[in-house]
Amino acid sequence: MVQGEQPLLPSIYEFPLGPESVIFLRSTAFNSLESQTDSTPFITATGETTRPGLVALSRDLLETIPYGSIVEILDIRPREGNPNGCGATMKTIRRLETLPGLEPGQFQVEDTMHPRKENQLDMWLEHLEDARRWGVCEIVIRAPDQESVLFALGK
Repeated sequence: MVQGEQPLLPSIYEFPLGPESVIFLRSTAFNSLESQTDSTPFITATGETTRPGLVALSRDLLETIPYGSIVEILDIRPREGNPNGCGATMKTIRRLETLPGLEPGQFQVEDTMHPRKENQLDMWLEHLEDARRWGVCEIVIRAPDQESVLFALGK
């Protein structure tokens, strides 16, 4: 890192929640298209119909953060080495429609991803242009309904 340059994501210790409470992940967005999902693009892995407020997690995270869990996005930034590849901001996150009873920035885990994906959250968005604009980002999440969430770093 160049002297005076800010790190892309703050140190885990800059979050008051503690290292067991937050997870650093890669984040992308997807739509209900067979080319991005499977032959039932409007049905999630839990059998729910896709709708705003749902996210998919990579399979390696589902044991720690199971289906039905609520995740909260605390920060979103461009991935290291790809400063123009992330079109989403915290303002974007706070404006996304979510499920009734959830706060802005909170989403429910209802889907999973291809087994080759690891340390990743995929945000469901209705429009293809919005998913393309989202790009590839790094995010910090916490799962407030989990007593203990393991720390993971997705680079």
